[in-house]
Amino acid sequence: MFSQGEPAGNSEYFDYFILFDAEKSVQVVKVFNYQATHGYEITSRGWLKQFAGHDGSESLQVNKNIDAISGATISVQAITEDVQRQTSLLQRMKI
Repeated sequence: MFSQGEPAGNSEYFDYFILFDAEKSVQVVKVFNYQATHGYEITSRGWLKQFAGHDGSESLQVNKNIDAISGATISVQAITEDVQRQTSLLQRMKI
């Protein structure tokens, strides 16, 4: 599943993908196009691994079960909300 972080205010778009397993749980999230001048830390494999295993049974919340990143508040919020939204959509599908 490919997604695009949505801009808010003065932010910019970024592209990323989410890989799910057969049980519809997140396996990998990878940012492959991040051109903003700040907040690039969200592209870090170490930070992105927080999403692995997410199956929609718990809500994702920055500063609760997802680490915040100083200087990347909007990007962190955007990707967190979208991973949760895409997982929820997939879980509701009857496949």
